[in-house]
Amino acid sequence: MVISQDFNSTELLLNWFDNGMPESEIESIANTPGMVLMGQNVLKQEKLTEPVFADALRQFRTDTTSSDIYGIAEAYQNRKAIRELAATLIENNICDSAVAFAAEFIPKEHVLQFDFSAYFVPTGWSYGDAYIRNVLQEGNLFRLDNNGKPTSFFNLRKISTDYGSSAQQQMESLKGVMAHEMFHVLFSDYKQKSENYHQTDENDFDQQLLSLIHNEGIAHYVCYRNDMKNYFSSFEPFQQNSFDMLNEAVKVSHADTTSLETKKELLFRANVGQFWDKFGSVSGMFMAYHIEKELGFDALVETVRKGDVAFIEAYFEACKKNAALPGIDKMIIQ
Repeated sequence: MVISQDFNSTELLLNWFDNGMPESEIESIANTPGMVLMGQNVLKQEKLTEPVFADALRQFRTDTTSSDIYGIAEAYQNRKAIRELAATLIENNICDSAVAFAAEFIPKEHVLQFDFSAYFVPTGWSYGDAYIRNVLQEGNLFRLDNNGKPTSFFNLRKISTDYGSSAQQQMESLKGVMAHEMFHVLFSDYKQKSENYHQTDENDFDQQLLSLIHNEGIAHYVCYRNDMKNYFSSFEPFQQNSFDMLNEAVKVSHADTTSLETKKELLFRANVGQFWDKFGSVSGMFMAYHIEKELGFDALVETVRKGDVAFIEAYFEACKKNAALPGIDKMIIQ
């Protein structure tokens, strides 16, 4: 497995800020693969078609106090911290250790035989500090496409402001998040080669929710595993609410009067927003923790081998061993 770390878009934008923001450099900045893909993601998440990133740069050039959907102004204000963070990440090459940690959760017989790209960008969607998207490359053209290769993105502007006061602290905080994202990549590769996984129907709420709980649940656990083992009392106050929200979502989704749009909104809320409100991801994280605690680490890895339903079934087994655990509505797998 070869990991490519791309900081080019960050270097170009920061240099542009420092060099007086010349108009002549805008297109070359906007056309770097990192910026192209970041821009596509922002427009998709915001459900917009404009402004494209190059036009947003032109607008910012004329008014550096203006806000925009890409966070250009925030990147400009935090350019020194972003540069320090980028230099620290380049020096320490943390992708390799993140992959090694995430790989522990993948069945050992799986052989990693693919190249992987990680883009460290200075701007992005306001909710996205780190995320995975499938990317298709055709010659020198890059686009987000479900048929493409899993690729990770790290928004250095958000990381430099939200992950600590120094570049070293930010890097340490990022290690867990990076392992989270690497798990998604490794799991995606595993699923493509496994007979136990099939393409999910985007309009099948139950199938989509099960996939999200399993994938995001373990990924979040990868990030917070050590903290949950050592300081579970700090997590426990949020546990019951995440299961209550999940059960309510399952109940609403099975009502005959619930529209497809409402189901899609529930799926969106299951993994986007304030951390403890992401009921799909958070309840899945607690399930992963309890599966390992009650059944053992191998049992958790076995759910990766067997599929999404196996993850819920393993949690039911954990509940049999510990009756105090929050329950799940069995409609979720019916």
